[in-house]
Amino acid sequence: HQKIDQLSILEKEVIRLLLLYGNENVEFIEDVINEDEDGNETITLRKYTNKVSAEIYLHLHDDEIEFTNPIFQEIYNIIIHQLNQSENIEIDKLVNHENSTISKEVTSILMDEEKYNLSEWERRNIFVKETVEVLPKAVNDTVYNLRRILIDQLINKLLDADKNYTNDEKEEIVNYNALRIRLFEKLNRVV
Repeated sequence: HQKIDQLSILEKEVIRLLLLYGNENVEFIEDVINEDEDGNETITLRKYTNKVSAEIYLHLHDDEIEFTNPIFQEIYNIIIHQLNQSENIEIDKLVNHENSTISKEVTSILMDEEKYNLSEWERRNIFVKETVEVLPKAVNDTVYNLRRILIDQLINKLLDADKNYTNDEKEEIVNYNALRIRLFEKLNRVV
């Protein structure tokens, strides 16, 4: 049950990032793995600029991730449709959507964000980094955490104490665990 809650929180965060910053162009950094003729791997960093919405879409599409929350899935589908039509997310159309559940959810997410913007942090001598500065990390962390939870679910589904595993099943579990470890490294967490 706890995993479902985490998954729902991360799905909402994906939608929040899309609604608030989906049209923003930001600089992302990715690891590029190079392998020499001896099989030794080296990792180099590559900087590139992309729209937040395109970056999220690419990650979710590559992994064929579907939202477990049907409302978030519907909002995501509408956003992707908007991007395919005009290359921009049109918040007004989501806020005024004919489906009142979608309209309420989008409005709620936007209002939650507004709550924090009205806090006048600077007046209290609390200086917060500009969102654009931390946006690439926020996008990557959200996507990596979403992947991590989904991989954990896949591993748990495959693991059964009473089962005799085939070599293919064992290899699949090992590969998922290796992927899980790489995600934890990207998130700077200890496994």
